[in-house]
Formats: sequence, structure tokens, C-alpha cells
Amino acid sequence: MVESTPAAGATPDVTMYTTTWCGYCKRLKRMMQDDGINFVEVDIETTPGTAEIVER
Repeated sequence: MVESTPAAGATPDVTMYTTTWCGYCKRLKRMMQDDGINFVEVDIETTPGTAEIVER
């Protein structure tokens, strides 16, 4: 799991399920960072059980 760079003590507004190869994910992460949206990134290829969550 990777976190964006939120302000100290800030809680994430969004949990984003991603893969390293997803172009849409990369663009959305950049847009959220540019807009100051705090998020937690969860890589579904390395975090057990998360691919199933996304499939549902």
C-alpha cells in the first residue's frame, strides 16, 4: 500500500485500488495529487485479497 503525500495528520479521502501498469490509474493519481485530494493507494497485485474486492 502506498500513500500519496497528504498534509501531516490528514486522513485519506479516497482509497484507490491500482496496478503498476494501469494508465488510467496513473492519470487519476496525478489528477488527485494536483487537486489536493488525499488518497491511499492499494496495489491489487501485491496486497492479498484486494483483487477479489475489485472484481466484486
